[in-house]
Amino acid sequence: MPAQLNNIAVLIDADNASAKNIGPILKKINKLGHITCKKIYGDWGNAHIQGWQEALRTHVIEPMQHFAYVKGKNATDIGIVIEAMDLLYSNDYDGFCLISSDSDFTSLALRIRKNGVKVFGFGKRNTVEAFAQSCDEFYYVEDLLPTEKSASPTNTKPQEVIKATNIPDPAPVKVWDKNRLKCDTKLLNSLRASIIDHPKADAQRWLNLGLVGLGIKKHYPEFDPKNYGYDKLAGVIKNIDIFEIKAVETSLYVREKNSKQAAKALTPSANKAPVRFTTEQLQTQTQLINVLNKLIKADPNADEGWSNISYLASQIKQHYANIQLTKYGYKKCSDLIAAIDLYDMRRQNKVIAIKLKSQKSAPILTMSYKPFLEHMEYN
Repeated sequence: MPAQLNNIAVLIDADNASAKNIGPILKKINKLGHITCKKIYGDWGNAHIQGWQEALRTHVIEPMQHFAYVKGKNATDIGIVIEAMDLLYSNDYDGFCLISSDSDFTSLALRIRKNGVKVFGFGKRNTVEAFAQSCDEFYYVEDLLPTEKSASPTNTKPQEVIKATNIPDPAPVKVWDKNRLKCDTKLLNSLRASIIDHPKADAQRWLNLGLVGLGIKKHYPEFDPKNYGYDKLAGVIKNIDIFEIKAVETSLYVREKNSKQAAKALTPSANKAPVRFTTEQLQTQTQLINVLNKLIKADPNADEGWSNISYLASQIKQHYANIQLTKYGYKKCSDLIAAIDLYDMRRQNKVIAIKLKSQKSAPILTMSYKPFLEHMEYN
């Protein structure tokens, strides 16, 4: 069980959350850690949120007033974002819970996580997937609500009581077979993203199953093997039949079935130089390009977007051991990057630097979001 958080801030969007569900939600949050801040935001002059009055007293939630000065403008959302950033910069909180089904909080969740702080989302099943994916974990309110139990009448005959209490349990989910599992695109994409080309995989591309589980939580927050009729993730992976599993002592390891052949095909022979990847082939290497883009953007010594190629090469060597220049048929990092043809290059005093091209659009590799506050406009 993961360690509990010490200080959790709970921020509730009164316009997009129901008071009748707050009890089960707070019960779940209490299992995640210690709640030290509970605030709810809305224009309390509006009739549609008056149902929160009793819940505020019962659960000791602090109401925050946000007037809608202009009709149609969501002042509540902006208020939550401002409050969240104030709390984030206080460095007092190691977890945030955003209770809303509004996808406008996607960028806020990503911004908080950028500081290494956990974010948990709570919303209805109609919540836009982008918001769910932006959180460390996302919980659907419908799954947290208690199931209704039929109360036994006081004047029922003994035989009737027995009949009423012997209600059969819900039928278990039928186990998904190989063909049905392969038809679940979201499941397949999440597994591939969590397993293939993982930086912590060994030379033979084997990856610890625990790391796969963490990856699934990132790419598919609502994933539960029981929804597919399996008790554990290993059962799903084994039966989907495109990955292989092996046991080493008490640990399980996973890799794609064709990894052995792929690794062999990419290993240069002693007598023959490896074939160089073409520009088109290189532009399909999503992990390589994602890593380069990430390092360029995070370079602390970048000069107006220009990043020293020696710095990039050293970072790749230290943190991404599975990225080998020889795999693509190149000996120099500069030659490889030039062949990718997605970056501008310059040479000054024998120093080569690169930056993202501004004129040519690169392939869309990962979803990105600009900070929410940069898009705010006030009338």
